[in-house]
Amino acid sequence: MGIVGFLKSLVGAGRPAAPQGHVPQEAGYKALEITPSDDVFDCYDAVFDQAMAKVSGIPAEDVDAIKDYIMAVEGGFLNAHGYYEHVWENYFAGRSWRWLEHEEWLSIFSELGRFPLNFPQPPASQRSSVSSLLQRMKVADLKLLCKCCSVSFNSKTNKAQLIGMLELIPNIEKQPQLQVIASQINSEAKRSLYSLLMRTIQFRAMSLHNKRRALAIGVTEFRVMHTFEQDREFVELAWMRVPDGLPPLFPGDMSGLRSVIPYLDD
Repeated sequence: MGIVGFLKSLVGAGRPAAPQGHVPQEAGYKALEITPSDDVFDCYDAVFDQAMAKVSGIPAEDVDAIKDYIMAVEGGFLNAHGYYEHVWENYFAGRSWRWLEHEEWLSIFSELGRFPLNFPQPPASQRSSVSSLLQRMKVADLKLLCKCCSVSFNSKTNKAQLIGMLELIPNIEKQPQLQVIASQINSEAKRSLYSLLMRTIQFRAMSLHNKRRALAIGVTEFRVMHTFEQDREFVELAWMRVPDGLPPLFPGDMSGLRSVIPYLDD
């Protein structure tokens, strides 16, 4: 494919005119489907293995089973709806797993003292964590907890006041009611991190596919596209640390690569 053909593939070629006298019919859903090239799935296969090598707590046989399941659903990894819930429920939920790549970047950004816009961060402190647990409780449940902890209140004591008093109790987070809520919050945070992991693998696979396609027609230079100017310093730092990386360069990164075409980008 030449440069012109490549550009047409990006913007879409014009629809051919219908033969004279032909009455156009409304296209069904099947007529709009596009079958991805095999290289897209080859790219996912490669990126998946690299990314999951930095996830601990998931046995190797389960990692293989996850990939097999994703590739077997209709549309493969492009059909997130077809595998997100199944993979979460059967391989991640209820397990003590860690995304080591996320932890590495967390350490780097923590040392800097600032974070990219969409980078998932842990709670700021244990005290704020206790507050978040209590905030999730209804007023009636807070009053029951006060009674269990021998905390006095009256009918006019509002939710903020109840929380303020309960926060002062040492080890309040060990109460069964709060441990249940803490477990729910942890599960929600893990689910969010899992979703980001799956999206990161998906987007990196597409980045690899697009880069391979560009290289195949002779493109040798690429430029970084910054979705958020606030993240520029983090993206530039990531490129210095991982010069052969693929966007997303870190969890939550929204940058991308654009092919540089001579004479059009001068």
